Amino acid sequence: VRNSGAGRVLVTSSISAGSRDALDDLQCSSGWSDHRAYEVSKLCDAMIAMELHDRYGDPPRLTFHTMDPGTVDTKMLRAGWGQGAPVSTATTSFEMLTEDQYQ
Repeated sequence: VRNSGAGRVLVTSSISAGSRDALDDLQCSSGWSDHRAYEVSKLCDAMIAMELHDRYGDPPRLTFHTMDPGTVDTKMLRAGWGQGAPVSTATTSFEMLTEDQYQ
C-alpha cells in the first residue's frame, strides 16, 4: 500500500470499542472477561487505524478506516449473547468503504 500510494485500509471495529473504561485499563488489571478483552482489542484496532491515517494517510488516494459491521450473527456472539443479524446487514457499510463509486 505504501509503495503504490493508493488504497483503503479497513479495520473491523465494534461499538464495544467506545467504552471509556477500556482506555483507562488496557491491561485489564481491574478484571478480565471475554467481553473485556474483545472491547480492548477493538479499541486498539481503532487507535491503530487512526495512527496509521495520521502517519501515512493521503486522502483520497490513501485512507485508513474502521467499521462496525453491526451485531452480526457469529459463533462468538451466539456464545455470549444470542443470535445477531444476518451477515448481509454488514454489506452496505462494507460497500460504502470499499467501492470506488463512494470515494
